[in-house]
Amino acid sequence: MAESPLFKEHLLRMFTLDPLHIGVGQNIMGEVDLPIDREEETGVPRIPGTALKGAFRGHAAWKLKMQGQKEKPCPGEQPAAQDGPAPGMEEEQLTRDSFCKIKTCPLCRAFGYPSLKLKSGEDIKGHEGRIWFRDARLAFFPAMTNRGTYWFSTPARAAAYLDMKPENVPSGRWVSGPYPADDLALTVNPDISRLVVGWMEISAMEASSEDKDVSKILENLKEKEICFPDKKYWRYIAGHTILLDETNFYRVVETCLERRTCNRVDPATGAVADGALFSYEALPRNSLLYSRLSVDNSGFEADGDLSSLEAVCDLAGEGLARMGIGGLQTRGLGSILMEQLQRPEPDGDKSA
Repeated sequence: MAESPLFKEHLLRMFTLDPLHIGVGQNIMGEVDLPIDREEETGVPRIPGTALKGAFRGHAAWKLKMQGQKEKPCPGEQPAAQDGPAPGMEEEQLTRDSFCKIKTCPLCRAFGYPSLKLKSGEDIKGHEGRIWFRDARLAFFPAMTNRGTYWFSTPARAAAYLDMKPENVPSGRWVSGPYPADDLALTVNPDISRLVVGWMEISAMEASSEDKDVSKILENLKEKEICFPDKKYWRYIAGHTILLDETNFYRVVETCLERRTCNRVDPATGAVADGALFSYEALPRNSLLYSRLSVDNSGFEADGDLSSLEAVCDLAGEGLARMGIGGLQTRGLGSILMEQLQRPEPDGDKSA
């Protein structure tokens, strides 16, 4: 059966403007009090798909409010953010006027809403939404070396960020694995043969590979034009990229993650609270991540000029850059730049 043109999967690239903290709660026994979320299979930091979906909905709602297109809260919003019923009000007291238009609201149609039982006796059946987010994975990790800032990745992560489909790689194995053997170190810059990163020394780096799959990824990394975060900046990142195996990539990430120690300020006195020393970790700024989201535009109809689910997602871009995602936002963390889904095709060769 042919795939419906209304059901699409998109690559979503992200760039951290500030350090990013997606927390997992307090770790009493660990060396860091507030660690960040990690992939279970690799231990590398990530942004869970549920966190992405919640942030996209919240920032898209804020954008519509700023444009004067949204006056009432959606059923899916948190009670504390609702301007209608007070938190704790029973469902039977709710009226349709307490919320948006629900069935024609672009946010409700895109992200879903819970079932409602209204005061009038009307039951509104819940809707699960038409957008599905996957976890955002770390693609290129910036780290300070003895030769300035370099970005580190793996063949599989670089191939995913470059949107290399299995048919564009001879065997397709680098898109999903398995990962290469230990001690892989490939440089896009042939003049680099040795780097010192934290306590690690990376030496004997090669500018080419005998593996045809890896060679294809290196070729795309050197030549493919990407306009995110900026065409010129992307060329700089690509020219300062080192491809490692997954084990050594994890070691670099763990060595160079930002870890800070802070004090909590007592709001009553304005001074440092007694015994309130804590530490947290964050993904550094200038990190590049990627996610994939699927959208089903079949039957999507909403008020206003939003004609597709991609347009609804793009509403969140400004909020993500200005207000961010994750925790510790009052400390200046969490702002990210999102690549627009409705974007023009780059000039020249569009093939991977």
